[in-house]
Amino acid sequence: MNKVLASALSFLNGLLAFGLVMGGTIAGAYFYEGRPKGLILGYLAGSFAAVVVCGFLALIIEIRNELVLIRTSLSGGRD
Repeated sequence: MNKVLASALSFLNGLLAFGLVMGGTIAGAYFYEGRPKGLILGYLAGSFAAVVVCGFLALIIEIRNELVLIRTSLSGGRD
């Protein structure tokens, strides 16, 4: 069950990043009434949020994958 949840989290992490960038862009366009400055600022804010949040999740996922690899190596590939 953990393997399924971990792979689902990897997929959802990508969707979350896309949602944060798009949400930031839309919010910037809304608050700056569709001016290009708002789109750019919203995009940058959404990208920054995506890097921070999704980067942290990606780091946790990568640590989990490495621990699974280490466990498999130590057990002689019996898992």
